[in-house]
Amino acid sequence: MTAGRTGRRCAAGPSEERRQDGLLPAGELSRRRHACFRLPVAVVRLGLALVAASMAAGSAAAQATDERYAAGSLALLRASAETYATQRDCFSCHHQALPLWAHAAAGPPHAEAGFLRSQAEFTASWFAARRASVRRGHGVPGGPYTAGYAILGLTAAGMADNPAADDLVAYLLATQEQDGRWSIRTHRPPLEDSDFTSTALAVRGLRLAAPLSAAADVDERIARASRWLAAQTAHSGEDRAYRLLGLAWCEADTAHLADAAAAILSNQRDDGGWAQIDDLPSDAYATGQALAALWLSGCVSPAHPAYQRGLAWLQRRRLADGSWHVVSRSRPFQEYFESGFPHGSDQFISVAATSWAVLAMLPDRPPTPSLLETAQRLPHLLTQRLTLMREVAQWKWLHRRPISDPEREQALLWTFGRQAAQSGIEPHRARSFLRGQMAAARLVQQAWFERWESAPEQAPRHAPDLERELRPRLDQLTAELSACLAAWDRLDVPSQHAALAGASAHAAALELPPQALATALAPLAPRAASGCTTKLPPTR
Repeated sequence: MTAGRTGRRCAAGPSEERRQDGLLPAGELSRRRHACFRLPVAVVRLGLALVAASMAAGSAAAQATDERYAAGSLALLRASAETYATQRDCFSCHHQALPLWAHAAAGPPHAEAGFLRSQAEFTASWFAARRASVRRGHGVPGGPYTAGYAILGLTAAGMADNPAADDLVAYLLATQEQDGRWSIRTHRPPLEDSDFTSTALAVRGLRLAAPLSAAADVDERIARASRWLAAQTAHSGEDRAYRLLGLAWCEADTAHLADAAAAILSNQRDDGGWAQIDDLPSDAYATGQALAALWLSGCVSPAHPAYQRGLAWLQRRRLADGSWHVVSRSRPFQEYFESGFPHGSDQFISVAATSWAVLAMLPDRPPTPSLLETAQRLPHLLTQRLTLMREVAQWKWLHRRPISDPEREQALLWTFGRQAAQSGIEPHRARSFLRGQMAAARLVQQAWFERWESAPEQAPRHAPDLERELRPRLDQLTAELSACLAAWDRLDVPSQHAALAGASAHAAALELPPQALATALAPLAPRAASGCTTKLPPTR
Protein backbone atom coordinates (compact mmCIF):
# COMPACT_ATOMS: atom_id res chain seq x y z
CA MET A 1 0.00 0.00 0.00
CA THR A 2 1.37 3.43 -0.91
CA ALA A 3 0.34 7.02 -0.40
CA GLY A 4 -1.29 8.51 -3.48
CA ARG A 5 -0.75 11.98 -4.91
CA THR A 6 -4.02 13.12 -3.43
CA GLY A 7 -3.22 11.79 0.02
CA ARG A 8 -5.42 8.72 -0.40
CA ARG A 9 -3.98 5.31 0.28
CA CYS A 10 -3.82 2.97 -2.66
CA ALA A 11 -3.39 -0.77 -3.23
CA ALA A 12 -2.25 -2.37 -6.45
CA GLY A 13 -4.95 -4.99 -6.44
CA PRO A 14 -8.73 -4.83 -6.66
CA SER A 15 -11.60 -4.76 -4.24
CA GLU A 16 -14.15 -7.13 -5.63
CA GLU A 17 -17.65 -8.51 -5.64
CA ARG A 18 -20.21 -9.57 -3.15
CA ARG A 19 -22.98 -11.15 -5.21
CA GLN A 20 -24.29 -10.69 -8.68
CA ASP A 21 -25.50 -7.98 -11.00
CA GLY A 22 -29.08 -6.92 -10.74
CA LEU A 23 -30.37 -8.55 -13.93
CA LEU A 24 -31.18 -5.12 -15.32
CA PRO A 25 -32.20 -5.16 -18.99
CA ALA A 26 -29.79 -3.69 -21.49
CA GLY A 27 -29.90 -2.65 -25.15
CA GLU A 28 -30.90 -4.71 -28.11
CA LEU A 29 -29.16 -7.87 -29.17
CA SER A 30 -26.20 -7.29 -31.44
CA ARG A 31 -25.94 -9.24 -34.67
CA ARG A 32 -24.27 -12.59 -34.27
CA ARG A 33 -21.19 -13.00 -36.25
CA HIS A 34 -18.49 -15.57 -35.75
CA ALA A 35 -14.97 -14.18 -35.80
CA CYS A 36 -11.81 -16.18 -36.44
CA PHE A 37 -9.01 -15.26 -38.81
CA ARG A 38 -8.51 -13.39 -42.14
CA LEU A 39 -6.10 -12.33 -44.93
CA PRO A 40 -4.54 -9.95 -47.63
CA VAL A 41 -6.00 -7.84 -50.41
CA ALA A 42 -3.62 -8.53 -53.29
CA VAL A 43 -3.90 -12.25 -52.73
CA VAL A 44 -7.63 -12.20 -52.38
CA ARG A 45 -8.56 -10.32 -55.52
CA LEU A 46 -10.21 -13.41 -56.97
CA GLY A 47 -12.41 -13.72 -53.88
CA LEU A 48 -12.85 -10.03 -53.24
CA ALA A 49 -15.99 -9.56 -55.28
CA LEU A 50 -17.63 -12.36 -53.32
CA VAL A 51 -16.57 -10.85 -50.01
CA ALA A 52 -17.63 -7.32 -50.95
CA ALA A 53 -21.07 -8.52 -51.98
CA SER A 54 -21.61 -10.47 -48.78
CA MET A 55 -20.39 -7.55 -46.65
CA ALA A 56 -22.17 -4.67 -48.35
CA ALA A 57 -25.52 -5.42 -46.80
CA GLY A 58 -24.04 -5.62 -43.33
CA SER A 59 -21.64 -2.67 -43.41
CA ALA A 60 -24.14 -0.18 -42.01
CA ALA A 61 -25.01 -2.54 -39.16
CA ALA A 62 -21.30 -3.14 -38.56
CA GLN A 63 -20.63 0.57 -38.25
CA ALA A 64 -23.60 0.99 -35.93
CA THR A 65 -22.34 -1.84 -33.74
CA ASP A 66 -18.89 -0.28 -33.53
CA GLU A 67 -20.43 3.09 -32.68
CA ARG A 68 -22.31 1.46 -29.79
CA TYR A 69 -19.04 -0.01 -28.51
CA ALA A 70 -17.23 3.31 -28.88
CA ALA A 71 -20.01 5.33 -27.24
CA GLY A 72 -20.75 2.70 -24.62
CA SER A 73 -18.68 0.04 -22.96
CA LEU A 74 -15.18 0.78 -24.26
CA ALA A 75 -15.56 4.56 -23.98
CA LEU A 76 -16.86 4.18 -20.43
CA LEU A 77 -13.89 1.97 -19.49
CA ARG A 78 -11.46 4.43 -21.04
CA ALA A 79 -12.93 7.44 -19.23
CA SER A 80 -12.87 5.61 -15.92
CA ALA A 81 -9.24 4.52 -16.39
CA GLU A 82 -8.20 8.06 -17.23
CA THR A 83 -10.01 9.42 -14.18
CA TYR A 84 -8.43 6.76 -11.97
CA ALA A 85 -4.98 8.05 -12.94
CA THR A 86 -5.91 11.49 -11.56
CA GLN A 87 -7.20 10.04 -8.30
CA ARG A 88 -4.51 7.49 -7.50
CA ASP A 89 -0.81 7.16 -8.17
CA CYS A 90 -0.58 3.34 -8.09
CA PHE A 91 -1.22 0.67 -10.69
CA SER A 92 -4.67 -0.93 -10.70
CA CYS A 93 -5.65 -4.32 -12.12
CA HIS A 94 -9.36 -3.54 -12.39
CA HIS A 95 -9.14 0.08 -13.58
CA GLN A 96 -6.10 -0.26 -15.85
CA ALA A 97 -4.92 -3.75 -16.84
CA LEU A 98 -8.32 -5.21 -17.70
CA PRO A 99 -9.60 -2.11 -19.57
CA LEU A 100 -6.30 -1.94 -21.50
CA TRP A 101 -6.66 -5.60 -22.42
CA ALA A 102 -10.21 -4.99 -23.68
CA HIS A 103 -9.12 -1.98 -25.74
CA ALA A 104 -6.12 -3.75 -27.28
CA ALA A 105 -8.29 -6.73 -28.20
CA ALA A 106 -10.93 -4.44 -29.71
CA GLY A 107 -8.34 -2.92 -32.02
CA PRO A 108 -8.67 0.35 -33.96
CA PRO A 109 -10.31 2.77 -33.62
CA HIS A 110 -10.90 1.95 -29.94
CA ALA A 111 -7.32 0.97 -29.07
CA GLU A 112 -6.07 4.55 -29.40
CA ALA A 113 -2.30 4.53 -29.03
CA GLY A 114 -2.17 7.65 -26.89
CA PHE A 115 -4.58 6.23 -24.33
CA LEU A 116 -2.77 2.89 -24.11
CA ARG A 117 0.59 4.61 -23.83
CA SER A 118 -0.43 7.09 -21.14
CA GLN A 119 -1.91 4.33 -18.97
CA ALA A 120 1.16 2.14 -19.42
CA GLU A 121 3.48 5.04 -18.56
CA PHE A 122 1.45 5.61 -15.40
CA THR A 123 2.03 1.96 -14.50
CA ALA A 124 5.74 2.09 -15.35
CA SER A 125 6.34 5.18 -13.22
CA TRP A 126 4.75 3.56 -10.18
CA PHE A 127 6.96 0.48 -10.40
CA ALA A 128 10.07 2.52 -11.26
CA ALA A 129 10.04 4.01 -7.76
CA ARG A 130 10.33 0.49 -6.34
CA ARG A 131 12.85 -0.91 -8.78
CA ALA A 132 15.48 -2.23 -6.37
CA SER A 133 13.04 -4.13 -4.16
CA VAL A 134 10.97 -5.40 -7.12
CA ARG A 135 14.03 -6.94 -8.76
CA ARG A 136 14.76 -8.82 -5.52
CA GLY A 137 11.25 -10.30 -5.42
CA HIS A 138 9.69 -7.79 -3.02
CA GLY A 139 7.68 -4.59 -3.04
CA VAL A 140 4.78 -5.62 -5.30
CA PRO A 141 1.44 -5.39 -3.46
CA GLY A 142 -0.59 -8.37 -4.59
CA GLY A 143 2.53 -10.28 -5.60
CA PRO A 144 2.82 -12.20 -8.90
CA TYR A 145 -0.84 -11.52 -9.65
CA THR A 146 -0.19 -7.77 -9.73
CA ALA A 147 3.10 -8.19 -11.60
CA GLY A 148 1.41 -10.28 -14.29
CA TYR A 149 -1.43 -7.81 -14.77
CA ALA A 150 1.05 -4.91 -14.89
CA ILE A 151 3.03 -6.59 -17.69
CA LEU A 152 -0.25 -7.23 -19.50
CA GLY A 153 -0.93 -3.48 -19.50
CA LEU A 154 2.61 -2.58 -20.54
CA THR A 155 2.67 -5.02 -23.45
CA ALA A 156 -0.75 -3.87 -24.67
CA ALA A 157 0.86 -0.45 -25.17
CA GLY A 158 4.03 -1.80 -26.80
CA MET A 159 6.16 -1.22 -23.71
CA ALA A 160 7.51 -4.75 -23.21
CA ASP A 161 11.05 -3.35 -23.31
CA ASN A 162 10.41 -0.70 -20.66
CA PRO A 163 12.66 -0.99 -17.58
CA ALA A 164 9.55 -1.55 -15.46
CA ALA A 165 8.73 -4.65 -17.51
CA ASP A 166 12.30 -5.89 -17.06
CA ASP A 167 11.99 -5.40 -13.30
CA LEU A 168 8.68 -7.23 -13.17
CA VAL A 169 10.15 -10.14 -15.14
CA ALA A 170 12.96 -10.33 -12.58
CA TYR A 171 10.32 -10.30 -9.85
CA LEU A 172 8.46 -13.21 -11.44
CA LEU A 173 11.65 -15.19 -11.91
CA ALA A 174 12.37 -14.71 -8.19
CA THR A 175 8.92 -15.70 -6.92
CA GLN A 176 7.98 -18.95 -8.66
CA GLU A 177 7.30 -21.83 -6.26
CA GLN A 178 9.12 -25.14 -6.59
CA ASP A 179 5.96 -26.92 -7.75
CA GLY A 180 5.66 -24.54 -10.72
CA ARG A 181 2.95 -22.13 -9.56
CA TRP A 182 3.04 -18.50 -8.56
CA SER A 183 1.07 -18.02 -5.34
CA ILE A 184 -1.61 -15.42 -4.73
CA ARG A 185 -0.62 -13.14 -1.85
CA THR A 186 -3.91 -11.53 -0.86
CA HIS A 187 -7.50 -12.73 -0.92
CA ARG A 188 -10.13 -10.39 -2.30
CA PRO A 189 -12.41 -12.50 -4.45
CA PRO A 190 -12.95 -12.96 -7.27
CA LEU A 191 -10.09 -11.05 -8.96
CA GLU A 192 -7.42 -11.58 -6.35
CA ASP A 193 -8.09 -14.99 -4.85
CA SER A 194 -6.61 -17.72 -7.04
CA ASP A 195 -3.23 -19.36 -7.61
CA PHE A 196 -4.52 -20.16 -11.09
CA THR A 197 -4.82 -16.43 -11.81
CA SER A 198 -1.36 -15.51 -10.52
CA THR A 199 0.25 -18.48 -12.29
CA ALA A 200 -1.42 -17.85 -15.63
CA LEU A 201 -0.65 -14.12 -15.58
CA ALA A 202 2.98 -14.82 -14.63
CA VAL A 203 3.33 -17.16 -17.62
CA ARG A 204 1.82 -14.57 -19.94
CA GLY A 205 4.13 -11.90 -18.55
CA LEU A 206 7.24 -14.01 -19.08
CA ARG A 207 6.16 -14.95 -22.60
CA LEU A 208 5.79 -11.30 -23.58
CA ALA A 209 8.46 -9.42 -21.64
CA ALA A 210 11.34 -11.75 -20.75
CA PRO A 211 14.58 -11.12 -22.69
CA LEU A 212 15.64 -13.56 -25.37
CA SER A 213 18.77 -14.30 -23.33
CA ALA A 214 16.50 -15.87 -20.69
CA ALA A 215 14.63 -18.07 -23.18
CA ALA A 216 15.89 -21.42 -21.91
CA ASP A 217 15.17 -20.54 -18.28
CA VAL A 218 11.74 -19.15 -19.11
CA ASP A 219 10.79 -22.19 -21.18
CA GLU A 220 11.72 -24.49 -18.29
CA ARG A 221 9.70 -22.42 -15.82
CA ILE A 222 6.68 -22.33 -18.12
CA ALA A 223 6.88 -26.11 -18.53
CA ARG A 224 6.73 -26.46 -14.73
CA ALA A 225 3.79 -24.06 -14.55
CA SER A 226 2.02 -26.05 -17.27
CA ARG A 227 2.39 -29.28 -15.31
CA TRP A 228 1.03 -27.60 -12.18
CA LEU A 229 -1.99 -26.14 -14.02
CA ALA A 230 -2.77 -29.45 -15.69
CA ALA A 231 -2.65 -31.38 -12.40
CA GLN A 232 -4.85 -29.08 -10.31
CA THR A 233 -8.61 -29.10 -9.82
CA ALA A 234 -10.34 -25.75 -10.23
CA HIS A 235 -13.11 -24.86 -7.77
CA SER A 236 -14.37 -21.40 -8.78
CA GLY A 237 -15.16 -19.55 -11.97
CA GLU A 238 -11.92 -17.58 -11.62
CA ASP A 239 -9.96 -20.83 -11.17
CA ARG A 240 -11.50 -22.45 -14.22
CA ALA A 241 -11.08 -19.45 -16.52
CA TYR A 242 -7.44 -18.86 -15.64
CA ARG A 243 -6.62 -22.55 -15.67
CA LEU A 244 -7.70 -22.62 -19.31
CA LEU A 245 -5.95 -19.35 -20.20
CA GLY A 246 -2.81 -20.42 -18.37
CA LEU A 247 -2.65 -23.74 -20.21
CA ALA A 248 -3.14 -21.93 -23.52
CA TRP A 249 -0.36 -19.43 -22.71
CA CYS A 250 1.86 -22.37 -21.70
CA GLU A 251 1.07 -23.94 -25.09
CA ALA A 252 -0.09 -27.11 -23.34
CA ASP A 253 -1.24 -30.12 -25.31
CA THR A 254 -4.74 -30.32 -26.74
CA ALA A 255 -5.99 -32.89 -24.24
CA HIS A 256 -5.29 -30.60 -21.28
CA LEU A 257 -6.86 -27.64 -23.05
CA ALA A 258 -9.92 -29.73 -23.91
CA ASP A 259 -10.29 -30.80 -20.29
CA ALA A 260 -10.05 -27.21 -19.03
CA ALA A 261 -12.55 -25.92 -21.61
CA ALA A 262 -14.99 -28.72 -20.83
CA ALA A 263 -14.83 -27.81 -17.13
CA ILE A 264 -15.96 -24.28 -17.95
CA LEU A 265 -18.74 -25.40 -20.28
CA SER A 266 -20.09 -27.93 -17.79
CA ASN A 267 -20.59 -25.13 -15.26
CA GLN A 268 -22.82 -23.00 -17.48
CA ARG A 269 -26.14 -22.30 -15.80
CA ASP A 270 -29.57 -22.99 -17.24
CA ASP A 271 -30.03 -19.24 -17.81
CA GLY A 272 -26.96 -19.20 -20.10
CA GLY A 273 -24.66 -17.43 -17.65
CA TRP A 274 -21.92 -18.48 -15.26
CA ALA A 275 -21.46 -17.84 -11.54
CA GLN A 276 -18.35 -17.01 -9.54
CA ILE A 277 -19.01 -19.82 -7.05
CA ASP A 278 -21.65 -22.50 -6.73
CA ASP A 279 -23.95 -20.77 -4.23
CA LEU A 280 -24.22 -17.51 -6.22
CA PRO A 281 -26.37 -16.81 -9.27
CA SER A 282 -24.98 -15.98 -12.71
CA ASP A 283 -23.24 -12.61 -13.00
CA ALA A 284 -21.50 -10.56 -15.68
CA TYR A 285 -18.01 -10.98 -14.22
CA ALA A 286 -18.12 -14.79 -14.25
CA THR A 287 -20.01 -14.98 -17.55
CA GLY A 288 -17.76 -12.56 -19.42
CA GLN A 289 -14.66 -14.22 -18.01
CA ALA A 290 -15.80 -17.74 -18.93
CA LEU A 291 -16.63 -16.75 -22.51
CA ALA A 292 -13.45 -14.71 -22.95
CA ALA A 293 -11.33 -17.63 -21.70
CA LEU A 294 -13.04 -20.04 -24.11
CA TRP A 295 -12.49 -17.70 -27.06
CA LEU A 296 -9.05 -16.27 -26.27
CA SER A 297 -7.66 -19.75 -25.58
CA GLY A 298 -8.75 -20.83 -29.06
CA CYS A 299 -10.77 -23.72 -27.65
CA VAL A 300 -14.35 -22.72 -28.44
CA SER A 301 -15.66 -20.74 -31.36
CA PRO A 302 -18.28 -18.03 -30.79
CA ALA A 303 -20.45 -20.18 -33.07
CA HIS A 304 -20.72 -22.82 -30.34
CA PRO A 305 -24.29 -22.95 -28.92
CA ALA A 306 -23.03 -22.54 -25.36
CA TYR A 307 -21.10 -19.43 -26.36
CA GLN A 308 -24.15 -17.97 -28.08
CA ARG A 309 -26.29 -18.61 -25.00
CA GLY A 310 -23.70 -16.86 -22.85
CA LEU A 311 -23.60 -13.89 -25.23
CA ALA A 312 -27.37 -13.62 -25.11
CA TRP A 313 -27.19 -13.55 -21.31
CA LEU A 314 -24.68 -10.68 -21.43
CA GLN A 315 -26.62 -8.77 -24.06
CA ARG A 316 -29.80 -8.91 -22.00
CA ARG A 317 -28.02 -7.46 -18.99
CA ARG A 318 -25.92 -4.75 -20.61
CA LEU A 319 -27.11 -1.40 -19.28
CA ALA A 320 -27.88 1.60 -21.45
CA ASP A 321 -24.67 3.34 -20.31
CA GLY A 322 -22.56 0.41 -21.61
CA SER A 323 -21.77 -1.09 -18.21
CA TRP A 324 -22.58 -4.31 -16.42
CA HIS A 325 -23.34 -4.04 -12.71
CA VAL A 326 -21.90 -6.63 -10.36
CA VAL A 327 -22.24 -6.34 -6.59
CA SER A 328 -18.97 -6.62 -4.65
CA ARG A 329 -18.49 -9.57 -2.32
CA SER A 330 -15.09 -8.43 -1.03
CA ARG A 331 -14.57 -6.32 2.06
CA PRO A 332 -13.71 -2.71 1.08
CA PHE A 333 -9.96 -2.12 1.10
CA GLN A 334 -9.29 1.13 -0.70
CA GLU A 335 -10.72 4.46 0.35
CA TYR A 336 -13.78 5.10 -1.77
CA PHE A 337 -13.53 7.54 -4.67
CA GLU A 338 -15.49 8.21 -7.86
CA SER A 339 -13.77 7.18 -11.08
CA GLY A 340 -16.67 8.15 -13.30
CA PHE A 341 -17.79 4.54 -13.59
CA PRO A 342 -21.35 3.88 -12.38
CA HIS A 343 -22.49 1.64 -9.52
CA GLY A 344 -20.91 3.47 -6.58
CA SER A 345 -19.11 1.18 -4.16
CA ASP A 346 -19.47 -1.66 -6.69
CA GLN A 347 -17.54 0.24 -9.35
CA PHE A 348 -14.26 -1.72 -9.03
CA ILE A 349 -15.76 -5.13 -9.68
CA SER A 350 -18.16 -3.66 -12.24
CA VAL A 351 -15.22 -2.19 -14.20
CA ALA A 352 -13.62 -5.65 -14.21
CA ALA A 353 -16.90 -7.31 -15.17
CA THR A 354 -17.46 -4.85 -18.02
CA SER A 355 -13.92 -5.46 -19.29
CA TRP A 356 -14.49 -9.23 -19.35
CA ALA A 357 -17.90 -8.80 -20.98
CA VAL A 358 -16.40 -6.63 -23.72
CA LEU A 359 -13.67 -9.23 -24.35
CA ALA A 360 -16.35 -11.91 -24.61
CA MET A 361 -18.50 -9.93 -27.04
CA LEU A 362 -15.72 -8.77 -29.39
CA PRO A 363 -15.89 -11.78 -31.74
CA ASP A 364 -19.63 -11.18 -32.15
CA ARG A 365 -19.11 -7.83 -33.91
CA PRO A 366 -19.70 -7.68 -37.67
CA PRO A 367 -16.52 -6.70 -39.54
CA THR A 368 -16.25 -3.06 -40.60
CA PRO A 369 -14.97 -2.20 -44.09
CA SER A 370 -11.60 -1.08 -42.68
CA LEU A 371 -11.26 -4.32 -40.70
CA LEU A 372 -12.13 -6.29 -43.81
CA GLU A 373 -9.51 -4.46 -45.86
CA THR A 374 -6.78 -4.99 -43.28
CA ALA A 375 -7.60 -8.67 -42.91
CA GLN A 376 -7.57 -9.25 -46.65
CA ARG A 377 -3.91 -8.28 -46.74
CA LEU A 378 -2.89 -11.30 -44.71
CA PRO A 379 -2.92 -14.04 -47.39
CA HIS A 380 -1.09 -11.65 -49.71
CA LEU A 381 1.61 -11.06 -47.10
CA LEU A 382 1.98 -14.79 -46.50
CA THR A 383 2.42 -15.59 -50.19
CA GLN A 384 4.84 -12.66 -50.54
CA ARG A 385 6.89 -14.08 -47.71
CA LEU A 386 6.90 -17.55 -49.28
CA THR A 387 7.90 -16.12 -52.66
CA LEU A 388 10.94 -14.49 -51.07
CA MET A 389 12.07 -17.91 -49.85
CA ARG A 390 13.46 -18.73 -53.31
CA GLU A 391 16.03 -15.94 -52.95
CA VAL A 392 16.76 -16.99 -49.37
CA ALA A 393 17.32 -20.53 -50.61
CA GLN A 394 19.65 -19.23 -53.36
CA TRP A 395 21.83 -17.45 -50.80
CA LYS A 396 21.94 -20.49 -48.49
CA TRP A 397 22.75 -22.77 -51.42
CA LEU A 398 25.64 -20.62 -52.59
CA HIS A 399 26.99 -20.16 -49.04
CA ARG A 400 26.42 -23.80 -48.07
CA ARG A 401 24.20 -22.88 -45.13
CA PRO A 402 21.52 -25.18 -43.68
CA ILE A 403 17.89 -24.43 -44.38
CA SER A 404 16.92 -24.40 -40.72
CA ASP A 405 18.17 -21.57 -38.48
CA PRO A 406 16.91 -22.38 -34.95
CA GLU A 407 18.56 -19.36 -33.32
CA ARG A 408 16.90 -16.87 -35.68
CA GLU A 409 13.58 -18.69 -35.48
CA GLN A 410 13.59 -18.46 -31.69
CA ALA A 411 14.36 -14.73 -31.88
CA LEU A 412 11.50 -14.22 -34.34
CA LEU A 413 9.07 -16.04 -32.07
CA TRP A 414 10.19 -13.93 -29.13
CA THR A 415 9.79 -10.58 -30.91
CA PHE A 416 6.65 -11.41 -32.89
CA GLY A 417 4.77 -12.25 -29.69
CA ARG A 418 5.47 -8.76 -28.39
CA GLN A 419 4.41 -7.09 -31.63
CA ALA A 420 1.24 -9.16 -31.71
CA ALA A 421 0.32 -8.27 -28.13
CA GLN A 422 -0.10 -4.64 -29.18
CA SER A 423 -2.75 -5.80 -31.65
CA GLY A 424 -4.60 -7.77 -29.00
CA ILE A 425 -3.32 -11.19 -30.09
CA GLU A 426 -2.66 -13.68 -27.32
CA PRO A 427 0.93 -15.00 -27.15
CA HIS A 428 0.07 -18.64 -27.86
CA ARG A 429 -1.88 -17.61 -30.96
CA ALA A 430 0.97 -15.42 -32.23
CA ARG A 431 3.60 -18.10 -31.69
CA SER A 432 1.51 -20.86 -33.27
CA PHE A 433 0.82 -18.69 -36.32
CA LEU A 434 4.48 -17.77 -36.83
CA ARG A 435 5.61 -21.36 -36.36
CA GLY A 436 3.33 -22.25 -39.27
CA GLN A 437 4.94 -19.57 -41.45
CA MET A 438 8.46 -20.71 -40.56
CA ALA A 439 7.57 -24.32 -41.34
CA ALA A 440 6.12 -23.26 -44.70
CA ALA A 441 9.28 -21.25 -45.45
CA ARG A 442 11.45 -24.29 -44.79
CA LEU A 443 9.29 -26.37 -47.14
CA VAL A 444 9.75 -23.84 -49.96
CA GLN A 445 13.52 -23.71 -49.45
CA GLN A 446 13.70 -27.50 -49.29
CA ALA A 447 11.82 -27.77 -52.58
CA TRP A 448 14.35 -25.48 -54.29
CA PHE A 449 17.30 -27.36 -52.79
CA GLU A 450 15.90 -30.65 -54.09
CA ARG A 451 15.39 -29.17 -57.58
CA TRP A 452 18.95 -27.85 -57.74
CA GLU A 453 20.38 -31.11 -56.45
CA SER A 454 18.59 -33.09 -59.17
CA ALA A 455 19.34 -30.51 -61.89
CA PRO A 456 22.66 -28.81 -61.05
CA GLU A 457 22.54 -26.78 -64.25
CA GLN A 458 19.57 -24.90 -62.80
CA ALA A 459 21.36 -24.10 -59.54
CA PRO A 460 21.81 -20.39 -58.78
CA ARG A 461 25.01 -18.52 -59.61
CA HIS A 462 24.12 -15.31 -57.78
CA ALA A 463 21.82 -14.32 -54.91
CA PRO A 464 20.83 -11.14 -53.05
CA ASP A 465 22.67 -10.64 -49.77
CA LEU A 466 20.74 -12.30 -46.95
CA GLU A 467 21.57 -9.81 -44.20
CA ARG A 468 21.50 -6.54 -46.13
CA GLU A 469 18.72 -7.17 -48.65
CA LEU A 470 16.53 -10.16 -47.84
CA ARG A 471 16.27 -10.03 -44.03
CA PRO A 472 15.06 -6.40 -43.96
CA ARG A 473 12.32 -7.25 -46.46
CA LEU A 474 11.32 -10.32 -44.47
CA ASP A 475 11.33 -8.40 -41.20
CA GLN A 476 9.09 -5.73 -42.67
CA LEU A 477 6.62 -8.36 -43.86
CA THR A 478 6.66 -10.07 -40.47
CA ALA A 479 6.02 -6.79 -38.67
CA GLU A 480 2.92 -6.22 -40.84
CA LEU A 481 1.55 -9.66 -40.06
CA SER A 482 0.41 -8.90 -36.50
CA ALA A 483 -2.08 -6.15 -37.40
CA CYS A 484 -3.47 -8.23 -40.24
CA LEU A 485 -3.70 -11.36 -38.08
CA ALA A 486 -5.62 -9.42 -35.43
CA ALA A 487 -8.08 -8.26 -38.08
CA TRP A 488 -8.33 -11.78 -39.50
CA ASP A 489 -9.21 -13.21 -36.11
CA ARG A 490 -12.14 -10.78 -35.86
CA LEU A 491 -13.69 -11.79 -39.18
CA ASP A 492 -16.78 -13.88 -39.65
CA VAL A 493 -16.42 -17.36 -41.11
CA PRO A 494 -17.90 -16.67 -44.60
CA SER A 495 -15.45 -13.81 -45.14
CA GLN A 496 -12.57 -16.03 -44.07
CA HIS A 497 -13.60 -18.78 -46.47
CA ALA A 498 -13.85 -16.31 -49.34
CA ALA A 499 -10.42 -14.83 -48.60
CA LEU A 500 -8.80 -18.25 -48.30
CA ALA A 501 -10.26 -19.31 -51.65
CA GLY A 502 -8.83 -16.20 -53.27
CA ALA A 503 -5.46 -16.75 -51.62
CA SER A 504 -5.22 -20.33 -52.87
CA ALA A 505 -6.04 -19.32 -56.44
CA HIS A 506 -3.50 -16.50 -56.40
CA ALA A 507 -0.78 -18.66 -54.87
CA ALA A 508 -1.29 -21.37 -57.48
CA ALA A 509 -0.24 -18.85 -60.13
CA LEU A 510 3.00 -18.27 -58.22
CA GLU A 511 3.92 -21.98 -58.41
CA LEU A 512 4.45 -22.31 -54.68
CA PRO A 513 4.71 -25.89 -53.41
CA PRO A 514 1.15 -26.95 -52.44
CA GLN A 515 2.30 -28.39 -49.10
CA ALA A 516 4.05 -25.13 -48.21
CA LEU A 517 1.00 -23.09 -49.09
CA ALA A 518 -1.27 -25.39 -47.08
CA THR A 519 1.09 -25.12 -44.10
CA ALA A 520 1.13 -21.31 -44.29
CA LEU A 521 -2.65 -21.01 -44.54
CA ALA A 522 -3.49 -23.69 -41.96
CA PRO A 523 -3.36 -21.27 -38.98
CA LEU A 524 -5.99 -19.16 -40.75
CA ALA A 525 -8.58 -21.92 -41.06
CA PRO A 526 -11.92 -20.83 -39.55
CA ARG A 527 -12.30 -22.20 -36.07
CA ALA A 528 -14.72 -25.11 -35.77
CA ALA A 529 -17.65 -24.63 -33.41
CA SER A 530 -16.00 -26.91 -30.88
CA GLY A 531 -12.45 -25.61 -31.40
CA CYS A 532 -9.79 -27.69 -29.68
CA THR A 533 -12.22 -29.45 -27.40
CA THR A 534 -12.86 -33.09 -28.11
CA LYS A 535 -14.98 -34.04 -25.09
CA LEU A 536 -17.37 -31.15 -24.60
CA PRO A 537 -20.46 -31.71 -22.45
CA PRO A 538 -23.79 -31.69 -24.27
CA THR A 539 -25.32 -28.24 -24.68
CA ARG A 540 -28.44 -27.48 -22.67
